[in-house]
Amino acid sequence: MRKKMNNKGFTLIELLAVIIVLAIIMVLAIPSVLNASNSAKKKSFVIYAQRVAEKAAEYVSYNQLNGTSSSLGKTFSAADIGLTDTGTYKVCVKYDSSASSDTDMLKIYITDEDNYYFDGKSMNELNDGNLGTDGKKTLTKTDDTCKLS
Repeated sequence: MRKKMNNKGFTLIELLAVIIVLAIIMVLAIPSVLNASNSAKKKSFVIYAQRVAEKAAEYVSYNQLNGTSSSLGKTFSAADIGLTDTGTYKVCVKYDSSASSDTDMLKIYITDEDNYYFDGKSMNELNDGNLGTDGKKTLTKTDDTCKLS
């Protein structure tokens, strides 16, 4: 009498074929996921910078309307303009009351831990989203200036 063989399960070739197909899918998918993550971080940084610019403009306008603009310093921190949760961002806003236009009156300096930064951008330049990414920068704020180095 012959015993019937039990053919349950997969052969080694079938398992290898599935593993190879999954590896190919991962090789194709990982760069897309990483690119989407970097794009989201960059967009978040630009949106935060625009928020800083809006808050700084409100702060200056408020002081101008109340007749206290002469007491404004030349630089502001995030806390000065009402931003309390800055997360990983370092913020400095330079104020130049003698600028020729309102958009050039405020220069925004921001850096974060992902190596994105704005180095003295006006409000119009922020809206264009032109940010630097060529390495980590340290933001220094003094009474007269903001500096990224």
